[in-house]
Amino acid sequence: MTILKFLLNIAIWPGNRFCESVGASPQDDSGMLRGFVNSIVWGAVAAITMINLL
Repeated sequence: MTILKFLLNIAIWPGNRFCESVGASPQDDSGMLRGFVNSIVWGAVAAITMINLL
């Protein structure tokens, strides 16, 4: 369980940092902003990784 919590913290880190920087709370908008930022960041990471592998 500890490993899963660690991986979750890594996965939501970009969204949490962005929310902190703009002063938004994930509880206020049900995590919509955090999820949007996380999808952009991890989508870019996946795209860059795929481009480098191909």
